[in-house]
Amino acid sequence: MVAGCKGRVSAAISEAQANDTLRYLQGLFNTDKYLHELKLKRKSKKTDTEIAVPHRAMLDEVMGYIDNMLERSKYNKVDLSQIFQFMVKA
Repeated sequence: MVAGCKGRVSAAISEAQANDTLRYLQGLFNTDKYLHELKLKRKSKKTDTEIAVPHRAMLDEVMGYIDNMLERSKYNKVDLSQIFQFMVKA
């Protein structure tokens, strides 16, 4: 316990910034994509060994949490009525 600390954290970021951060983290923790890209690189070198990813269970758990948050985000949805609004006759 720190003297004078009220135990609150204040962050002033927009929902769009939070969504961008989650998308970045999604790419950062995507072990399947990493393994796929690594295997493509190794194909040219003709190496056929299985690749071990340290802390794979933890990375997959974090990825599941990030995917869940992005699925609930309104920025993950596309409103086609807004995109094609110019085509609607008034």
